[in-house]
Amino acid sequence: MRKSGQIVLFNFPQTNQVYGEPRPALLIGRFPGRYDDWLICMISSQIRHYVEGFDEIITKMLLISHVLG
Repeated sequence: MRKSGQIVLFNFPQTNQVYGEPRPALLIGRFPGRYDDWLICMISSQIRHYVEGFDEIITKMLLISHVLG
């Protein structure tokens, strides 16, 4: 059973609509309704593709401060 906060792998389609490799994502929350639709946050280690004002780089210190509040 899936729940918010889990890291999952899913096949994210490439721009040409061909199935891509499994990619990691964080499950944020399930949409209401009868379908198993989720709001997700994709995870990448490719920081060279960082887009300022859009992407968020998570560091160990940022993660610790978020957990400790």
